[in-house]
Amino acid sequence: MVVTYNEKLKRKQARRLKAKLNQLEAQVREAFAKHSRKDTKVELEERIAKLLDESDVSRCLKVAVGGRRFKSLHLERDLEHLRDRYTRMGKTIMFATAPWMSVEDVVGLYRGRNQIEDTFKLEKGPEGIPFRPSFCWTDSKLRVYAFTCVLALLIWRLMQFKLRQAGLKMSDKVLKLELQDVREIVLVYSPTRVARKVTERSSVQDQIVSILGVTAFYPRE
Repeated sequence: MVVTYNEKLKRKQARRLKAKLNQLEAQVREAFAKHSRKDTKVELEERIAKLLDESDVSRCLKVAVGGRRFKSLHLERDLEHLRDRYTRMGKTIMFATAPWMSVEDVVGLYRGRNQIEDTFKLEKGPEGIPFRPSFCWTDSKLRVYAFTCVLALLIWRLMQFKLRQAGLKMSDKVLKLELQDVREIVLVYSPTRVARKVTERSSVQDQIVSILGVTAFYPRE
């Protein structure tokens, strides 16, 4: 287990907590101000309780309705709970299943988790290599389809790696849009005269196909 601390993260979490508390207090005051004489105390408390249940900072706030005809609203921040939350801010707890890993290795893998999460998004999103729909149902065909998707994902990441090495960084969506515009067309002039050409490309597309070495597969003029 590794525990890290980041002062910048703590300040960010503190600002977020303060903003959420201010928002929740404003919502409670608004709900209290809108209650009518026909409302019972139970109805008013249920309305306020619903607001508290929908917020993840409700434990930091104490709310009480009192007075004759429940005309008074008492709001108070739970200082003890707030103090406990502030002591945990900026800290991240990481667990590793391999006890021989060093602290640096654990932190490095944790910071690289976004790459893994982005890869899963690529398998789900329409701008990447979506696994679904598969249009096949038998186990053998699903295994082949899964293998094809993983292979395509590997090729896609290798393409991005080569582009980054050449100093060209592009998101999955942008790269796919650029590659979609590069197409091979077949021009049929007559039954005996057929020509294969590649569509005109932008300077960025020329750079991409040059880095990836795709020009070697272009049809000869």
